[in-house]
Amino acid sequence: MSDVLTIGMIGCGGMMGAHRRGYEALWNAGLRDFRIVACCDIDPARATSMAQEIATFQGTTPTVYSGVETMLGKEPDLAAVDISTVHREHHTVALPCFEAGKHVLIEKPLAITMRAGKLMLDAAEKAGTRFQVAENYRRAPEQRAIKWAV
Repeated sequence: MSDVLTIGMIGCGGMMGAHRRGYEALWNAGLRDFRIVACCDIDPARATSMAQEIATFQGTTPTVYSGVETMLGKEPDLAAVDISTVHREHHTVALPCFEAGKHVLIEKPLAITMRAGKLMLDAAEKAGTRFQVAENYRRAPEQRAIKWAV
């Protein structure tokens, strides 16, 4: 399984449902070089529900965690995390992930302050990891049309 990207999902409510549907669409299209191995949420019921939904398409159930540090400690082979928590928590969740050497995808907005955003950018650079913000509207046809019209 060395060619498989192992992913942990952090924050299993709201927007993470869209992320899950995206992973499922990739899976159903035959792009299966990833496994979601962990679901983490402060509400264990939400993490459990997300893990069960993931199991329906990937065939294995991710392990459920209620704390990021616990997940990072018990999942040493985890390569990347997908973070979709409340905006004010983005940096407090992402920083330990970078310190653990994980690649990070984070839901928009990057941060609620410039300082928090800079902390994350610096941590990603120091760790030598990839850092991506899920900012999907920028390339949407209707958004591009608005920019063109303006």
